[in-house]
Amino acid sequence: MMPQQTLTLDDVYTALATSVDVVGSADESLFLSKLALLLAHELGDAGRVLALIEIAKNDLHRMGTF
Repeated sequence: MMPQQTLTLDDVYTALATSVDVVGSADESLFLSKLALLLAHELGDAGRVLALIEIAKNDLHRMGTF
């Protein structure tokens, strides 16, 4: 039996970046929105999801991206 590979956040980032490239810039926002909703559903904690949205938004603001 082969040992199970432990996935890392780098693996997640790579899959996400690759998927964004595959769907293309025209569908990037839709893809990311769908992914966010799927992950929110999987997490099952709306309050936590809303808090994470604020963290992400504030982090972008802190970096001066909007």
